[in-house]
Amino acid sequence: LEAYLDGTLLVFTHRDVPGIIGRVGTVFGELGINIAQMTVGRATPGGDAIGVL
Repeated sequence: LEAYLDGTLLVFTHRDVPGIIGRVGTVFGELGINIAQMTVGRATPGGDAIGVL
């Protein structure tokens, strides 16, 4: 996983299932927060994943 580590970061773990990234974007959008960059990685499809934004 490569991520630009500068400023305020949110690092989270999740299961690699459809809809997780979309929900994160929706929540931030509803709060009026812009996401400049987001990186997501996983070990295996459907397994554990990590997000950095």
